[in-house]
Amino acid sequence: MNDEDLTEKAKKVFEKDYFAKNTVGIEIVEVRNNYAKCSLDLEQKHMNLGGAVMGGVLFTLADYCFGVAVNMVKMTTFTVSASIDYFTSPKTKTIYAETVLNKDGKNICHYDVIIKDGNDNKVAMAKFVGYHLDSRN
Repeated sequence: MNDEDLTEKAKKVFEKDYFAKNTVGIEIVEVRNNYAKCSLDLEQKHMNLGGAVMGGVLFTLADYCFGVAVNMVKMTTFTVSASIDYFTSPKTKTIYAETVLNKDGKNICHYDVIIKDGNDNKVAMAKFVGYHLDSRN
């Protein structure tokens, strides 16, 4: 399956993720083998009391992007462990998350998810460890 077809398939599969898609507003931009890029247009509902993006919104974007990357090609994968570091507030209305595969073993995978604003400034970075439940071969 080519990258364009995989991206369209991911959009159809993940449209049923009502929280990420409908409540938060995350969109899938691109999907390749072991890679995903997602975007979010920030709105007032995403802001905390101090006027900055709520940390949970950034974590949700990272978690969703990880889920898209690991579950589209071959396996059903669940998060075993996750952490996030916050660097700065985004300077643009739209933010992006991209996955980086560090290791993909038989049962365990390790990914970083980097969140940037539209000016390519790093906003946050999350680390995910996933467990492959079964193969979709």
